[in-house]
Amino acid sequence: MKPMKSVLFALIINIIVKNASAEGNGKNIDIEELAKRVLGLEHDNTILKQQVANLAEKDEKLNNEMELLRTENVILKNQCEIVKKDVFDKVQSLEKDVEILKFAQMPYTTDDKNGEYVNGTENMTSPAAMNGNTGRHIRQLSQRQVAFYATITVHDIQHVGSNQAIKFDSILTNVGTAYNQHSGYFTAPVPGIYVIHTTIAGWGAQSSDKHNYLDICVNSVKQAALYGVPFQQESQTLIVYLNAGDVVSVKNAIVDEAILGSHYSSFAGFLLYETETEPSLGK
Repeated sequence: MKPMKSVLFALIINIIVKNASAEGNGKNIDIEELAKRVLGLEHDNTILKQQVANLAEKDEKLNNEMELLRTENVILKNQCEIVKKDVFDKVQSLEKDVEILKFAQMPYTTDDKNGEYVNGTENMTSPAAMNGNTGRHIRQLSQRQVAFYATITVHDIQHVGSNQAIKFDSILTNVGTAYNQHSGYFTAPVPGIYVIHTTIAGWGAQSSDKHNYLDICVNSVKQAALYGVPFQQESQTLIVYLNAGDVVSVKNAIVDEAILGSHYSSFAGFLLYETETEPSLGK
């Protein structure tokens, strides 16, 4: 580098001398003036070199910043892809939830082939179909509403016979008209799980132990029993599967009993949920 600077310095001196000679028309050249000019040029050259170095440093910084921006851009793109996938999955999950909620609001049907509960609406995909269970024969369940409540209005019923059905003559509720106050029978209109309840107030007891005995019967077969003393109320609740047409009644067990009326004795029940076939034990 030093030989190159010397050559450059010599060229600059030569140019200055020639210019000075031309300007001075042959006059003597002032060596001190030339030296000042050279120093000034060297100073300007130093400043320019510093400016170039500064620009190079700034360029390097800009390149580094650009690289950082490229890296951040890649990271942001990856994060956007993750967010997009997450949103897509959530939207799909919400759509399935909405589909299931819509299905749940529809009447249920039963798949005769697989015994699965599916939805009979043609434009709706059922949960069973989502799991790959599809059937060709669909039966519509009516989901009927059934409920009744009746009491005895007379003051008392005397000399009730053995196995005689008690007639609760005053109907307060009879949704589905399944209870008959003239016979005291409740007849299940659809197969399903029913809740049956009765409260009996004893009036007189003819049994040897002076207690009242009554039964809740299904098709005349005892399913639950009541045991009480006169002038007190006894209650019993039965949760039972009934086929359509099964008859439920409250029957006296001991001959010549008496039952208090005046709304102290009642008979009630309702359909808990409808089924197509009798549920298996343990389910």
